[in-house]
This record gives sequence, structure tokens and C-alpha cells, in this order.
Amino acid sequence: MDALGAVAGSFILILPFQFVLPLLLSIAGGVMTYVTADELIPTAHSYGHKHEVAVGLIVGFTLMLMLTSAFRL
Repeated sequence: MDALGAVAGSFILILPFQFVLPLLLSIAGGVMTYVTADELIPTAHSYGHKHEVAVGLIVGFTLMLMLTSAFRL
């Protein structure tokens, strides 16, 4: 009987989180983007790695766009 209650409870809890999870993941991605832009890029520039940072950003964004278009469902 406990297993039946656990299965029923998991189905009840999974349904609302299916709609909330993409929102929470997008918020986490936005926070990581902010941390990168606010902390890591200026720190790298202060050490004199301006060109490496620019190339890394361009390559990273290009790769991200290629992967999202390649694996679009």
C-alpha cells in the first residue's frame, strides 16, 4: 500500500514541476550569464587577456547557436 501512495504522490508532484522547471532553468541560465559578464570578463581583462576573452565568447556563442539549431526538436 505504501508503494501505491508513493507512485500516486510522485505523479501529483511531477505535473506542476513540468511547467515550472523550464522557468527555473532559464532563471539559472540568466544568473550564470550575469555572473560571467559581471565578474569573469572584467577579471580576465585586468590580467591582460582581452583577445582570448573575445575569441572565447565568439566561439562559445557560435557553438551554442549551432548546437541548438542542430538538436532542435
